[in-house]
Amino acid sequence: MSAGSSPRNRQRGVSTWHDSGNSYPQGVIPAALLPFNEDMSIDGASFATHLSDLAAVSGVTAITINSHSTEVSSCDFDEQRHVLDLALDAVGGRMPIVNGVYADGSLEAAKLARMAHDAGASCLLVFPPNVYRGGQRPEMAIEHFRRIADASDLPLILFQYATSAGGQCYPLKTIIAIADAVPTLMAIKDGCASPELHERARARAAIAAAAAECALDAQFMALQLAALRLQRAAIGQRKRDCGSACAALRGGAQPGSGRGPENSTTASTRLPKSSTPRPASTCITA
Repeated sequence: MSAGSSPRNRQRGVSTWHDSGNSYPQGVIPAALLPFNEDMSIDGASFATHLSDLAAVSGVTAITINSHSTEVSSCDFDEQRHVLDLALDAVGGRMPIVNGVYADGSLEAAKLARMAHDAGASCLLVFPPNVYRGGQRPEMAIEHFRRIADASDLPLILFQYATSAGGQCYPLKTIIAIADAVPTLMAIKDGCASPELHERARARAAIAAAAAECALDAQFMALQLAALRLQRAAIGQRKRDCGSACAALRGGAQPGSGRGPENSTTASTRLPKSSTPRPASTCITA
């Protein structure tokens, strides 16, 4: 079930990228701030005003909540659900809401993803678990995203931290492996905080993708050439087999009997003179 078709979405009139003819995140997507009261409870009224101000800015296509700027690390599960409900009620009918999935464990991440899916979010921003600070393996990251994707079919955004974050920064090979394993991964949030570094990284990624595509094209052409050679060899063998069979039949021997055309004269002289001549055999070659 997609979030765009859930009963709750229809009831709230939640906006999604599908409403504008797109199926993936794009455009300017700011992350909202989360105000608190003096007792550290969430200030829902001020939050709704802030969201409306963001949504009114020309060029803004969506709003991200339950992220760093929304104090997600300080909010428990119920508070994150409350933040999402406030956002959907305030601006959900005007633009898509991107909900952060911030969890160290993959089971908790999947639970958050399902909650956001059912509530009416349009997209999920997946944070790298804090446990990756000590290092990560590709299969760890892939499984984390797989569990989230199993819980929701919403588009996913991979949050790529700056290289200064150490193990929480995904290597390029890991990102490619995640994209191959999880079809709903649609975008990357680059946290390098440097436009120049971002553009250089994009250029390197484009070059790597082009090189990989060329390598795949070369492999495909090699496979096609090998298949063509095998096909030609098979046709040649069939022609040779048919030629041998024809020669044997013309010489009065059955194919495979060992009597070839060199015995044809001897075989014909042994026939009685009154024998009816054998009709010429017909052989069709491929």
